Amino acid sequence: SEMCIRDRSKITPPTASDITYGQTLADSTLTGGSVEGIDGAWAWSDPTIKPNRYDNEDYSDIFTYVVVFTPTDSGYATITENINIKLNNAFATIETAPAGAVIAYGQSLANSVIDGGKVIGVNGEELYGTWSWTDTTIVPEVGTAKYAATFFPDSINYSMTAFDSVSVTVVKATPEIQGDQPTVAEIAFGQQLSDAAITSTVSSPEGTMLEGTWQWTDGTAVLPAGTHERTAIFTPADTDHYEPLEVTLSVTVSKK
Repeated sequence: SEMCIRDRSKITPPTASDITYGQTLADSTLTGGSVEGIDGAWAWSDPTIKPNRYDNEDYSDIFTYVVVFTPTDSGYATITENINIKLNNAFATIETAPAGAVIAYGQSLANSVIDGGKVIGVNGEELYGTWSWTDTTIVPEVGTAKYAATFFPDSINYSMTAFDSVSVTVVKATPEIQGDQPTVAEIAFGQQLSDAAITSTVSSPEGTMLEGTWQWTDGTAVLPAGTHERTAIFTPADTDHYEPLEVTLSVTVSKK
């Protein structure tokens, strides 16, 4: 019959190296450990186990599994011990890049919601989570460019993943009229509409005052006496960043 080790003080369990989510116990190296006076080797009882933090009641990254000591001398019985192993979080793979929502010039990346894309886990599963810009204070130029963002997975088995190629498109901003409608100078019958000067304060959506010029779409028109609705366009001096603003204004034409 096999001899058993009854004095547990002679047993020193091995230490397990950390593994990463997606790996099995077979990927963990057992070092140290001994049984006093007996040669042999330690091995996992079930090396195929793939730890998952959701299997722990407290979602801990520390797991306890059984290791077996097999003596070289078959006259001795095998010995089992429970030892701890640490499971490190895995990193996801960005299979398809997401994109930021279109924003207008003057807005920061904080105004652009990141959506779409596909993130894959170590087992080939699709991962869900949230995206966040690395620096939400950046105010991009007009056009399309790529910026750094981070994916925060819902799964506790994964760490956040940085990604530096999330594109966002910035369009020109539309100016806004501050306060009341523009003031239109009265003209006399016989004058062209272009003689009716337009006065107003125009700004960016963020409140920055904009320089520019007003122009009637039919400035050469000679209108009859009375009040008329006509279209005018404000063209900003900075056409690289702002669109023209078209409004309908009332103009009064007096009799001569």
